[in-house]
Amino acid sequence: MSKEEEEYIHPPSFLEMVKNFKDDATEFIKRGAPVMDSAGYCNRLGECNACEHLIRKSMRCGACGCLVEGKAKMKTSHCPMGKWENGMHKPDTTQHGQK
Repeated sequence: MSKEEEEYIHPPSFLEMVKNFKDDATEFIKRGAPVMDSAGYCNRLGECNACEHLIRKSMRCGACGCLVEGKAKMKTSHCPMGKWENGMHKPDTTQHGQK
């Protein structure tokens, strides 16, 4: 087995990638399509670039199959490996004055 074959990262199946993208895109649209600021976007891409799951040839995440440059821009998305936060806080569902 060649070194390239040993280092090949097998991404999720096509159907899993579609589901992952659908889930991220749905949340992104539902929350008003918020995008990361430049610093946050660069930080996310830096985390992806250092990650062992990155498929550099296609710039895809080997864990979820998403294109990292697009996913990192969506403020509502998250890293499946927990490398970066989604940048959005969940809406506060508590009523003012109640604990």
